[in-house]
Amino acid sequence: MVAVLWLLSGCSGGTSAPQPQQAAPPLIDGPPAIGDRLVSATIGDATNLIPMIAGDASSHEVADQLYLSLLKYDKELNLTGQLAASWRVSADNRTITFRLRRGIRWSDGKPSPAPTASSPST
Repeated sequence: MVAVLWLLSGCSGGTSAPQPQQAAPPLIDGPPAIGDRLVSATIGDATNLIPMIAGDASSHEVADQLYLSLLKYDKELNLTGQLAASWRVSADNRTITFRLRRGIRWSDGKPSPAPTASSPST
């Protein structure tokens, strides 16, 4: 009896008019919501959130959402500035001087105190 009702429900005699397609909503319709959340599928759980010692792809994927670096690699594996507007290596190759981008703020909203940072190489 159930099978007969199921077959009959699929065989409607009338034809339905094609439904008009709705335009997709815009991906971004204003400023980001404060306190909102990011949901992302990964291949596994992150083992730690310290980028320098993370050894798995999932940890790096999460850390990339949390931290910014002075430099990063582009698609062609060339170094580009992320927080650094420019950088200069000293003649003896022992010191790198970074010029930070303008308008950089800490996570609490306070402006960065120093316009430059130096990092001696090891």
